Amino acid sequence: MKTLALLVFSILTASLLYAQKAGPIPELSKQLNQYFSYFPTESVSLITDKLNYKPGETIWFSAFATDENQQPVSPEIQELFVKLYDKKGAPVLQDIFRLVNGFASGDLLIPDDLPKDVYFLIAHTSSPTAAPEITTRALRIDPEYSNQWVAETSLKDSISISGQKNEIALTLSDLSGEIQKNEQLRYQLMNGTEIFEKGKLKTDEKGKAVIRFTLPAKTNRESFICKISDSKDEWSKEIFLPTNLDQVIVRFFPEGGTLNTGIPARIGFTAFNPWGMPVDVEGTVVNPDNKPIILVKSFTKGLGLFSLMNDGNQKYKLVLSGKTGQNQTFDLPDPKPDGMALSAVKSDAGFISASLIFADKQKHSIAIAITSGNKLNWAAEMDINGIGRIKIPDENLPQGINLLSVFSAEGMILAERIVFVDKKQQLKLEVVPEKNKLQSGESMKVKVRMTDENNQPLSGNVTVAVSGPFRNDVSGHQPEDCPSIGSELETPYSVLSGASKGRIVNPVLMDVYLIANRIRGFNWETIKTFKPENAKALAAKAKDFDAQISHFIAANSLKYSVENTDHQADRAYFSNNPELFEKTPAKAKPNTNSLDRQHNLLSATTNLLDVIKILKPYTIINNQIVFNGSGNSINFQGGALFVLDGQRLGTDISALSIISPLQVDHINISTNPADIQKYTGFNSVGVIEIFLKNGKMLEPEAKKENANKYQDGFRVPNVFPGEQPNLKHDTRTTLLWAPNQKMDGPGIFEFTVTGGKVVSDFMIEVHGISRNGRTGCGSSAFSVVK
Repeated sequence: MKTLALLVFSILTASLLYAQKAGPIPELSKQLNQYFSYFPTESVSLITDKLNYKPGETIWFSAFATDENQQPVSPEIQELFVKLYDKKGAPVLQDIFRLVNGFASGDLLIPDDLPKDVYFLIAHTSSPTAAPEITTRALRIDPEYSNQWVAETSLKDSISISGQKNEIALTLSDLSGEIQKNEQLRYQLMNGTEIFEKGKLKTDEKGKAVIRFTLPAKTNRESFICKISDSKDEWSKEIFLPTNLDQVIVRFFPEGGTLNTGIPARIGFTAFNPWGMPVDVEGTVVNPDNKPIILVKSFTKGLGLFSLMNDGNQKYKLVLSGKTGQNQTFDLPDPKPDGMALSAVKSDAGFISASLIFADKQKHSIAIAITSGNKLNWAAEMDINGIGRIKIPDENLPQGINLLSVFSAEGMILAERIVFVDKKQQLKLEVVPEKNKLQSGESMKVKVRMTDENNQPLSGNVTVAVSGPFRNDVSGHQPEDCPSIGSELETPYSVLSGASKGRIVNPVLMDVYLIANRIRGFNWETIKTFKPENAKALAAKAKDFDAQISHFIAANSLKYSVENTDHQADRAYFSNNPELFEKTPAKAKPNTNSLDRQHNLLSATTNLLDVIKILKPYTIINNQIVFNGSGNSINFQGGALFVLDGQRLGTDISALSIISPLQVDHINISTNPADIQKYTGFNSVGVIEIFLKNGKMLEPEAKKENANKYQDGFRVPNVFPGEQPNLKHDTRTTLLWAPNQKMDGPGIFEFTVTGGKVVSDFMIEVHGISRNGRTGCGSSAFSVVK
């Protein structure tokens, strides 16, 4: 071996290393391939036609499943599980679609009666690893009634302080933006489900109001929420309140993986609240005598860096002093007296520069490897005289995330560092519509061109969505195509992209992000000690995956709900498309008679008709019940429908003769059309629902839905409907959905889009992946006019 203190390396091929049969690299490479053959790491990129839906609409989606090397998953993996979860982690829709070469597309029909809320679309293969690694897309489902309210709120201070007066300012309007004056509102301040303050307020002539509240001195470790509702509790909105009482989760990431006695180190850190939201923190690192060592402050929400040297085996800790996490303390990692420090930067074009320092300043034999996924991309073995600096050429390294690892001669991991190799490789998608305006019913051609950074054509696949901006939060719609690293690393890329403008990321901030990170599902110790005979035992220890997903969503739903806020319609959009915004239907009035009163009536009579008459007066016509004020006419000769535990008995009162009042638990009587239509569409008089004490409720007949087709156990995707034959009824807000379209030869794809009845701006969004694995997106816009 060669003794090196400062050396520029050339690429050493794997065959050369293996031929030497020296050092740990051959065995590490073997273990790497063997481990991932048993435990492949897979991720799914998920695209939807939009982010906001109405009940009764269809969610159109496209998915691309890749392995640990960012390549399409094995053809043997064919199952893609797609599920829609509510905020409590319960699935409300699910199906299995077939993956072909890693691609799948499909659709889920949203039930007409699905409540307004934020839901979570999940897609994973049959062999997932862990719930947090699964793609999660937050979708808002909202019927968008013309008179529903929108409350724009703002906190006086970004952090609410316990024991002090805090304020929330709100402006109330309807969906069209019309100010709601002099409206009575209620509010509740809650810590989890515990209400600690409540009151009433009224909007002024400008639709404005202020909520003043005082936080308690202690927290039950749940989130603080302010819930605002109308006086009838038919509308509500929840506002998340960041407070000084919130617990903070701080993680430290020494560069290279360890702190070493007597060696200066850069320490990256992340800071999140318990609900997965990044937070700003500041504080001081103190020694065992509480003497300040260094001030610490996050660079951007959730991310920071500081430098530190521990001269001895001292216990340092970080004490937070800002409003967030005030007085909370966190122990720093203990230093190692005989470890090795590693720092790395991408300093020169074409090279990664790395510095290595041993704490004991002695000579050591080491091996260096650079990996991505399960591939060994570069390796070398050498001697280091205490301190060394190397420059590693990136010519044979793939673009994106790479892991630089240093091992002892015996194969023990000494240090590791994530590096990002940016070769300026791009996938560019140019979207050129034939026109910038269309009239309803008019069509035009749109051309998409896929090229590399040198404008040379590329072959690949694209997914096209054409939808209105009101149904799409364009700023946060689809997955980002700047460094494709979000799915590979533990710390989410959003902490970095949220601090950048556009797609330009500060290189210093990028370096901090790489230090304060780990690669998902990758651990050298686990890989090195893996044996095939232990594979089944390791797999058996894994928890039920569906339960993991449910728990993950329930624990993180607040984060997504806060990010997915209410939005108003543009005034022109609202006035041009009245058919999209119906009025809120009248709320069905429940039976006003108390259960206690009903129980007394039922126990004191032998005739069920007498009880019903007391609950709601009626007249008997043609042996049928007609409620007072809803008399039959020549056209309507029916009576109220009797329903026993969900089973229809008809309208003839003789049906009640077999039912003893002593068997009945309670009765619900309704003349509301929505209640009647649960059982029949041919009754205009009413419904009398009778529930027995020991009865089992039978579900009403299921509503007729689209008949989905299946083949070999897989859902067959429905075809996206083309332009409607009757323009009058073409109120689609998604005009086109074309998943997984092939682009060959010149890298050009052409399609036709037709304007519907909806008058609006429309976005053309194209997401693509080239044959060599590059990803990118492009967009353009046009308008549909009257």
